Amino acid sequence: MTSEREIYWANGNHDKKVYVGGSKHYIIDKDDWRIVLVDYKSCGQKDIKWLKNTLKYYKDKKVAAVMHYPVFRQGTIKIQKDCRKIEKVFRDYKVDYVFSGHWHGDSWTREYNGVTYQAIQGLTQGFATNYKTLELD
Repeated sequence: MTSEREIYWANGNHDKKVYVGGSKHYIIDKDDWRIVLVDYKSCGQKDIKWLKNTLKYYKDKKVAAVMHYPVFRQGTIKIQKDCRKIEKVFRDYKVDYVFSGHWHGDSWTREYNGVTYQAIQGLTQGFATNYKTLELD
């Protein structure tokens, strides 16, 4: 049996400025969802402005953000210092979900300030599942 799936890629710390579609951030509109893929570790003021502009005009859609680095410090519920600005954008613009990876072998889901965050373990040899399949409803 063959199943067609769409794969969305968020650049990470090993990707060295090679960007999908030539851009470090991009958007996919799928039915009533807006999926925003963000390369956050290189985010400066221009990037935060891009994210705000991307989110403010689509209040009629549910929003999922995908980024390589989680906003939380590993093993804690504390926001990483360099993620405070983006966490505020997710909260202020009512993003529904934020998916991330990076922490090898560490998977979790938590709600924080009205946003559901989910970390998916990084691609590491020896783990049975190094990806996440999501059904958007």
